[in-house]
Amino acid sequence: MHTFPAPSRTRYQLRQLRKQGLKIPIIALTVSVMPDVGDKVFSSGMNDYITKQFDPDDLYSKIKLHIEKEID
Repeated sequence: MHTFPAPSRTRYQLRQLRKQGLKIPIIALTVSVMPDVGDKVFSSGMNDYITKQFDPDDLYSKIKLHIEKEID
C-alpha cells in the first residue's frame, strides 16, 4: 500500500527544493475549508491551492496562470 509523507515532512522537503531553485508551480489539492489553509499552503512553498470537490476547468485555469507567470 502506498503512503504519503507526513504533511510537515512534505512542507520541509518542498521548502528545501525551493531553496535549491525549483520553479515548477505546485498546486495543493485539499479538503480543508479552514480560513488559514491558504497561509499554510503558501508558507510551505506551494504556489496555489484548490479545494475538493473542484471543477476541472478551475484547476486548469490555475495551472495556466502559474505557467504563464513563469514565462513572463
